[in-house]
Amino acid sequence: MDLIVYQRALLDARSRFASRAERDVAIARSQHPDSSGDSGDAAQIDESESVALSEAEQNLATLAEIDAALLRISDGTYGQCLVDGGPIEAARLDAEPWAVYCITHQRELETASRRKPTL
Repeated sequence: MDLIVYQRALLDARSRFASRAERDVAIARSQHPDSSGDSGDAAQIDESESVALSEAEQNLATLAEIDAALLRISDGTYGQCLVDGGPIEAARLDAEPWAVYCITHQRELETASRRKPTL
C-alpha cells in the first residue's frame, strides 16, 4: 500500500471539506437580512440557515474522520478495519480514503442501522 498516495488524497479531501464547511457557515450567517420581513420570510430564512448549518456540520464531521485517518497513517494502523484489524480493500480506500471498516463490516453496520423493530 502506497501511504503517500493516500496521505495526499486525504490532504486534498481535507482542503475540499474545509472549504465547503467555511462556505456553508458563511451562507448560514448571511441568511439574516438587515430589514425585517413577515413571518413567512423569517421561516424561510430559518430553514435556509438550518440547511446550511447542517451541511457545515456534516463537512466538519468528515474533516474529523479525515484527521483521524491521517493519524492512523502516522501510527501505522491506516488501512486496518476497526472491527477485526484486517485489511481494508484498496478499492474502498481509493473511493473513501478515510474509511475505517472493510466492506464486509461496513455493510453489516449499514444493515444493522436499517433494521426496524417489528411489532
